Amino acid sequence: AEDVERFLKSIKNLTKATDESNNHEILEIVRGKLTRSAGKWFDDNESDFNTWIDFETAFRNRYFSTTLTHKKFDALKQ
Repeated sequence: AEDVERFLKSIKNLTKATDESNNHEILEIVRGKLTRSAGKWFDDNESDFNTWIDFETAFRNRYFSTTLTHKKFDALKQ
């Protein structure tokens, strides 16, 4: 979860993105930093990202909850 927030913050700092930013270059930078399954997820959903907040919300929904689920599962295993 911290990694998700750190990633989003680093992109916002790098690009000066705001919630309503619709500059396609920002999404190109994001895409360049995503690898493997995250990159494929981005490619599959890119048409839904009209503004920065669209991407940020979708990214959090996809990866923030996944990270928390894994942490909860790891805690249960101990």
